[in-house]
Amino acid sequence: MAEGITTVDAMLSGLHDIRLPEGAPGGLISEILVAVGFGLLLAYLTSLVLGYFLRGPEKDVGSLTDQIAALADLPEDDRAVALLHMIQIHAPAALPTELYARDGIPLITELEATLRQSEAQNA
Repeated sequence: MAEGITTVDAMLSGLHDIRLPEGAPGGLISEILVAVGFGLLLAYLTSLVLGYFLRGPEKDVGSLTDQIAALADLPEDDRAVALLHMIQIHAPAALPTELYARDGIPLITELEATLRQSEAQNA
């Protein structure tokens, strides 16, 4: 009977009985932390997958002229800031150099003209 058991089988059967003692450091707390960690990882991966599949269709923001027209109802200061942001995105080289000087924000008509000119160049 002992002849059928090889040394590999004996070593593997010996490994099945290895257990940490009840009083081992970490015990229950480490098992709880591992379970919480796996739960957080699973929740994060699930949110990535759901975010990818549940994302709505991208909205068409329209042409640059449409975006400029959409800013018409904003107060003048907010409109100038929004136009400067649009210039920074669409034509960063066209930002006025006197922008950071005192009273350096150009007129709204100049900003709109700069954007329209960059749109004409890119078209």
